[in-house]
Parts: sequence; C-alpha cells; structure tokens
Amino acid sequence: MYNLFVEKIANQIIRFSFYLLFFLVPLFFSAKTSELFEYNKMMLTYAFTIVITAAWLVRMILVGKIIFKKSFWQIPLLFYLGAHILSTVFSIDPHISIWGYYSRFHEGLLATISYTLLYFAAVSNLEKADVKKIFISSFLSAAIVSVWGILESLGHSPSCLIITGKFGVDCWIQDVKNRVFATLGQPNWMAAYLCVQILALLGFGRRIKNYELSIKGLLLNSYYLILPLFLCALYATHSRSGFLGLAVGLGVLVLLLLKLDKRIKLLFCAFGLVGASIFGARWYQNLPTAGTGITSSETIRKPVWEGAIKIWQRYPIFGSGVETFGYAFYQDRPISKNMDSEWDFLYNKAHNEYLNLLATTGTVGILAYFFLIGSFIIYIPIVFQILASQGVPLRGYSLLAAWTSILITNLIGFSVVVIGLYFFLIPAFCFLLAQNEEPPSITSTKKLDTFSFCLISLIGFIGFIGLLNLLNMWQADKAYALGKNYNSVQQHLVAYPLLIEAVKANSDEPTFRTELAYNQAILASALFEQIKESTTAAVASLSAEQKMNLESPQLKASVNSLIAQAMQNTNQAVKQSPYSVPFWKDQTKIFYQLATIDKKYYLNALEAITTAAKLAPTDAKIWYNLALLQNITGNKTAALLTLDEVIKMKPDYTDAINSKKELEKPLP
Repeated sequence: MYNLFVEKIANQIIRFSFYLLFFLVPLFFSAKTSELFEYNKMMLTYAFTIVITAAWLVRMILVGKIIFKKSFWQIPLLFYLGAHILSTVFSIDPHISIWGYYSRFHEGLLATISYTLLYFAAVSNLEKADVKKIFISSFLSAAIVSVWGILESLGHSPSCLIITGKFGVDCWIQDVKNRVFATLGQPNWMAAYLCVQILALLGFGRRIKNYELSIKGLLLNSYYLILPLFLCALYATHSRSGFLGLAVGLGVLVLLLLKLDKRIKLLFCAFGLVGASIFGARWYQNLPTAGTGITSSETIRKPVWEGAIKIWQRYPIFGSGVETFGYAFYQDRPISKNMDSEWDFLYNKAHNEYLNLLATTGTVGILAYFFLIGSFIIYIPIVFQILASQGVPLRGYSLLAAWTSILITNLIGFSVVVIGLYFFLIPAFCFLLAQNEEPPSITSTKKLDTFSFCLISLIGFIGFIGLLNLLNMWQADKAYALGKNYNSVQQHLVAYPLLIEAVKANSDEPTFRTELAYNQAILASALFEQIKESTTAAVASLSAEQKMNLESPQLKASVNSLIAQAMQNTNQAVKQSPYSVPFWKDQTKIFYQLATIDKKYYLNALEAITTAAKLAPTDAKIWYNLALLQNITGNKTAALLTLDEVIKMKPDYTDAINSKKELEKPLP
C-alpha cells in the first residue's frame, strides 16, 4: 500500500508539473538576470523537465516495468533529436550548440532534449482529461499576459512596477506603449503566443455537441468570454506576423468546418477577414519608410536570409552547428547589409525558423524538421475522426489551427521557449485526445526491495543535483548581469568581485570570461595611472634613492597580475569559441585598453581585429577599426588601403571617409 501511495504521488507530481509548466513559463521573468525573459523561461523549463523525468523514472521502479507508450511522433522526434546531436558534434562551436546562444538560450541541444523528454513523458503518463486541464492553466496564464499587455498599451507596465516601483513604462528602452510584449519580451513573441491561445480556446470550452455549434453556443460558453481579451492584447502587439498567423489559423479552421453549422463558419470567416484586414493595414503602415532613416523590415531581413542560404551552402550536410548562426553569419554576410539601418547589428537568428535550421543544422536537420511537421499533418485526421465520434470535433480542429499558426509565425520570425513548448507538446496532446479509452489505473506495485530503494534514492539525488546546478547557473548569471551593469557605469571595482563570482560558479561560459577580462584590463590601467600620478607628485621632494623605491612592488605586482589574468581569460574565451567574432572584438577592446600601460599591446589588438576581419569579410565597422589600428601601429599605407575597402563596402560611412581624408593630409 505504501508503494502504491508513493506511485500515486509521483504520478500527481508529473500531472501538476505539466499544469504549472504551461501556467508559469509564459509569466516567468526576472530583471536580475542578463536576459530578462528567455533565459528565465528556459531555466524554468529545464527545472520542470528534471522534476517530471525523475518522477517518471520513480513510477517505473515502483511499478516494476517500463512506462512508455508508443506514439506516431516517436520516430520523427528521435530523428530530429539525432540530427541535432550530429549537428552539435560537427559544430563550429559545440558549447553554443549544447547550451544555445548566450542571450537567446533557446533551441540548443539541451533544449531539444528537454522538449523530447517532455513529449514522451506526456504521452506516457498523462490522460485525456489532463489535456483540458493543461489548456485551462494555459488560458489563465494567457489572460494574465493579456491584461498585462493591455495595461502597457495604456502607459502602465506591471513590469516597471515590479522592477522600479513605478507604474509607468519608463523602465523600458523599447516603445512598449505602442507595441506591447508583457512578460514575453518582444511583441512578435507575444503575438505568436496569443495566436496559439486564441485558436486553441475555440475548441476547449465546455463539451460542445454538434447542435451547439452556433454563435449562441459560443457566446454562452464561459471560456469564450476571454476571447475578446486575447484579441485586444494581440492587436496591441501590432505584430504583422501575429496577425498573419491568426488569419491563416482561422483559415484552416474554416476549411475544416465546411461540413458543420453555417453560422459558425460565418463567424470564423468574419474573424479571418478582421485578422487579414488588420494585417494588411499594419503591413501597409510599415511600407512608407523612405526618408525616415529606418529601413523596412523586408529590406533588413533579405540579406540575413541570403546569408543563411550561403551558410547552408558552406555547411550543406549538418550545418554550421545548432544555434551558431550568430557566429556563422559573419562569414557569409552579404555586403548589401552595410546599407540598411541595422548594418552594425549582431544577428544571432536568421529571423526565419526554417532558414535558421537550414543554416545551422543543414540538410539533415531541415529534413528532420519537415518530417516532424509532415508526420503530424498525416496523423491528425485520425484525431478528427475520434473526436467527431465523441461530439467534440472542434477540439482537434482548433489544435491543428493553433499549431499551424506556429508554422506561420516561425516563417517570419523564430521560435522562443513558450512557442517551443506548444510546438512539441500539441502533437502529444492530440495523441492523448485520440485515445479511445483511458489507461487502466495502477492497483498494485512492485515490492520495494533494497535495490529499488537505492535506485529511487539515486534518481532523487541526481534530480536534486540537477536542480542545484540550474540554481547555481542562475545565480552565476545574476552575478554576471550585475557585474556587467556596473562595468557599463564605470564602477569597475564593484563589478570585479561579481564577475569573479560568475566565472567561479560557471567557469565553462566564455561570455563571463570576456567580460571579466575587460574589467581586469580597465582595473590594471587605472592602477597603473595611480602609480604614475603618485610618482609625478612626489618626485620633486625625494632623494635619488627614494625615487628608485617610490613605486610600490605590491602595486606593480597587482598591475602585472591583472594584466596576466585579463590575457588568460580573453585567450581562453577565443580558444573555446574561435569563430566568435564578438569575442575577437572584445579581445581587441581589451588589448586596446592594456595599451595605455604598454604600447606593445597595440600589436595584440591589431592581431585580434585582423582575425575578426577575416571571420567577417564584409563587416564595414570591423574593417574600419582594423584601419585605425594599422595606423596606430605605424602602417599608414595599409590603413589607407583598408579604408578604401571600407568605403567600397559602405560608401556612406562618414567616419571612414573623414579618417581617410585625415590620413591623406600632408605632414606639416
């Protein structure tokens, strides 16, 4: 009886973890981490994955058999996971491929493993009734997100109230009043999330029979009362990708509902026309950008997409590596990118999920992705038939429409954590809904012998260590974020111990090391200046012997120690991520700072920026900085030649034009 009780607890832990996963992930953010939204949502997803997987394994031990239900998606999903593993093995930066790009954090190999485990855990442990409970949890969370966003559109951000204590919108650099994002971090991400909620909501009211499929039936259903709230919040995002996703999703619903009540078809057609009208108006509004200095989003994205195709051509089989777009793009960045308003931005995504996967996981990865999509589309008619026999056909239709909206919003943007959850788990929910009978409840369990007890203890210990490591990583990121903020406001002494703490807690993260190296270079420079000033002030009143002993050996040792540590940290970062142009640029900045102590470091800076220029052959700003360092190190001829190349890359580059004029002036 005791074993049965524990097994039921483990089962309940799995169920409630899924409920909480879909309720908390959209809402979870923190102003204390380096990235407020995606990082925290991914960490929370990892935490729930650990808890769910551990409870699942405990159930297996107590029952004495493998709890695993075969499903239609298992082969496509394992093929997709295998493609990501191979892409990681052959990646230009395995660290990034495993963890994801630092600041995005999503879609690394660990994220794919997490979603895979969640899918298999759902189909093997949940029941049909759990699907509706999960969506109820999801709708409640979406209602909070929607209210949050509507308040932002009125000039009152709950986020600012939490972060600064002021109920306005001044805490955001972004114009959150005109394009809201609530707790999702970006208007397009919020719009994609709300598309899923709106379309899924249409099928998850109370049990709807065929004769209730009418406008009156919908209005009488309490769930649909929050539909206008979702629509208002979606409009407040002013996201064209969101409007398009909703319009296509509604179009799918209308096509599926052709055999049902005409009134409900008219209702969905009306929703589709409204969505299409809003989308068209927003699209037109963004077209007249001439004369504003802001390039249209279509023009901005075109060279990014071209670069993604070139990356695939360079790495056709397994791509450049999972989530390495931010590094690989520099090498294949079209020169035309220098002529738009975002010419000096860092692009760590292709802004098209399909092209992003093509570039980073290659032909194998994109075929695996299409295999996932195609297998679900082939399977879904089975779900329709079963749900139609149960009198709830709209439920299956709405889930397919919601899933389709993800495919559309990903076409113009890219997947984020909360969208990843729905992409991988909606097929699991459809599989559960298609089960004609609920699985029999477990009435007996295996006798808990010593070996089983040890196994359960081991699982508990590993799970606890996993959660502890996540917490440690989260604390390390908080220390890094605070240290970086202090660095940015010139509080380098305050930043130093925080960055040391971050590196100690997560020594494998090169992002932490490069920030610490910059801090150490500045501190070394400041300490060196302090020694110089002390020497200059005191030298007049000292004897010759005193002058020789003036400089403190301890201070000089501290300067040398900081220099050595800065060089070690930056060298380790670029060694770990040799294709990271941002790290080579950081190293250039670090050596440039050290050159205030000894001009020999200008040569190190020149070497670093030369490497960056080789990795980014069309980046006008990097090549401009190369020219400056060539001139500083005494190679004026090379600097002029480089500036000529920079001006060819970007003819309107004022700084480069002026620098060339200065260098061409004859010496007085």
